[in-house]
Amino acid sequence: MNIPNFENIKFVDSRGYLTEEWQLILQQLFQALQGNLSDEGFKVPQQPTTVINQLNTAASKGALLYDSTTNQLKVNISGTFQVII
Repeated sequence: MNIPNFENIKFVDSRGYLTEEWQLILQQLFQALQGNLSDEGFKVPQQPTTVINQLNTAASKGALLYDSTTNQLKVNISGTFQVII
């Protein structure tokens, strides 16, 4: 899920309405949330096994991914992605 960065720009115009920039930021945020969080569950990022193997680092501790090659849910524990059973 890509969440837009915070922009320190004017939030509302002189009439009290959101500026075009903030309308776009909020639209992107809502679309990301609606596309990845729903009543049907959370959608975790999908990556092929080759990419997941490159992410086997301490920086990825706690990351949750879906392996699109093996169709397995994986979590990074102590720097290594492991299958969740």
